[in-house]
Amino acid sequence: MNRRINLIALSAMLIAASCSNDFTEQVNQGAEIGFNASVGGPTRATEVVLSTLGDFKVHAHSVSHNGDIYETPLIDNMTAKKSQTVENLWALDGAQVYWPSDVPSIKTWAYYPADLTGVTMNYANQNIANYSPKKSADAANKNDGAVQQDVLVAYTNAERSNGTSIDVTFKHALCHVGVYAKKGTSGNKKVFIKGAWIVNVKSSNTLAFDTDKSAWSWNNFADDATKTVYGYEFSDGVELHSADRPLLSVNNANSSLMLLPQKLDKWDLASTDKEVNAAKGAYIVLLCRVEAVHEGTIHDGGTDDGIKIEDGKHIHQMFPYTKNFDENEYGYTCVPIDTEWKMGKKYVYTLEFCGAHSGAGIYPPTADIVASLPSSNGEFKYIQTLPDGKKIGDAVLDNPISFKVKVDVWGADDEWTEGNVGMH
Repeated sequence: MNRRINLIALSAMLIAASCSNDFTEQVNQGAEIGFNASVGGPTRATEVVLSTLGDFKVHAHSVSHNGDIYETPLIDNMTAKKSQTVENLWALDGAQVYWPSDVPSIKTWAYYPADLTGVTMNYANQNIANYSPKKSADAANKNDGAVQQDVLVAYTNAERSNGTSIDVTFKHALCHVGVYAKKGTSGNKKVFIKGAWIVNVKSSNTLAFDTDKSAWSWNNFADDATKTVYGYEFSDGVELHSADRPLLSVNNANSSLMLLPQKLDKWDLASTDKEVNAAKGAYIVLLCRVEAVHEGTIHDGGTDDGIKIEDGKHIHQMFPYTKNFDENEYGYTCVPIDTEWKMGKKYVYTLEFCGAHSGAGIYPPTADIVASLPSSNGEFKYIQTLPDGKKIGDAVLDNPISFKVKVDVWGADDEWTEGNVGMH
C-alpha cells in the first residue's frame, strides 16, 4: 500500500533582521507544517489505510546546496497529530516548523505507529531496532493476531524548486499472512479445525534506511536467529466445507498475522529421514479432527471402539487415532512451507483437506512445539503422542495436505495474482 500524505506549507514570506554585524534570516511560510490525511487508527492487526491512519512520527534534516546534511534536525522526531476540528489534517505537535529560505532540499523520514520503541533518528542513521511482532499474553486465548499491528515507514527528498509542499509516501514494513482451508469434494470425510499456527518464524529484526538505495529495508538475519510460533486457538472447532474457510484471515482483525519479511527455512521431507531439519523448517500446524461417515449402524469390520452410532450411520474417528471415539479430541497435523515473504506483500495459504489428491497433513515434531501450543482446553483434549508405527513427517492419513499460495502487493487495487502452487 502506498498512501501519499501532503506536508503542507503556504505563502512564503521572508523576514530579515540584523544583529551587530551579523545578518540573521528567518523564514515565515505563513502556516506551520501539517499533513493532509484521514482520521482514525486500528487497535488490532488489521491493514492501515489512509482512512485509518493515526498519529505518526516525523523526522527531517535540511540539505545544503552542495548536498551536505545539516546535523541539527529541522523536525526532531516529532509527532504528527490528527486535528480534532479539521478533517483530513495532521499537524506537528507542539511547535511551528518552516522551510528555511537558504535550504534547497529536505530529507524527511516518517513512521507509524508513533509509539514504536527502539527508534533511532539522526542525520546519519535511521532505524527501528530489534522489532518483534507481538505475541498474545492471554493464556486463555492465545490470539497473536489480536495484539499485532501494522508498521508503516516513509522517506522523501523534497526539492524547494518544486514548491514547499512535501509528499510523504507510506509503505508497509511487514508482510501480511493468512491461512484458509477447505475440504475436498470427494469422499465421506468431515474435517474440524480448532486452531492454526505458523511455526519456526524468525521473530526479531532491525528495519533500517539504506542511504544508497534511498529506501527502507530489513537487515539480514543471523544464522542463529530466534524463531517462534504465531497463530490462534479457536474457542470451538470449525467444520470445513468446499468453500474456503478463513483460519488466520488477512481480512479479519481477530486473526490476521503481520510478520517479519523473511525466507522461511525448508523442512526437507525428501530426505530418507523425514525428521531432518524438522526443528528448524517452517510449517503450518493445525489442531485438527477428521471423521469418516458411513451409512448403516453395522461396521463390516466388526466392533471398533473408535466408532460412534448416530442417526442410522456409523462415524469413524480417523484422526487423532486413539482407538476411541471422543468428539472433543483433536490432534496436531501440519504442512511444510518455505515461501519467501517480502516486505509490503500479502500471502494467503489455502489448504485442501481430504480431497481427490490431498489428505490431512503430516505429523509435526510435537516435542518441539509442545511448549508453544496448547495441550488442552477445558473439555477439549489435544493429542500430542503419535500412534504406534508413526513418526514425524509421516502422513496422518493417506496423503499430505495440498495447498496453494496467493501473493498480492499490499494495498493494490487489482485482483490476487497467483504464486506458487503445488503439492507439499
